[in-house]
Amino acid sequence: MRRMWSMKSVWDMNVGDILQYDYTGDRDPKNHTMFVTKKTKNDIFLTYHTKNRKDRSLREMLKENNRGYVWYAYGYR
Repeated sequence: MRRMWSMKSVWDMNVGDILQYDYTGDRDPKNHTMFVTKKTKNDIFLTYHTKNRKDRSLREMLKENNRGYVWYAYGYR
């Protein structure tokens, strides 16, 4: 059986892990879900269906979305 757990930092994620964010501030339900599809020494890349994005840089996303979003990282093994 596979399990998910909450991570303390988005930078601990690996390929196959899940990142969600909440931009409304109500904490539930989360507003968007993405999957880690690539990881390098300096960045994590996410893929998601909205706008059919593949391997988008997490660093780039954090720069663009710094309006108080709450990020939730989940390990999946």
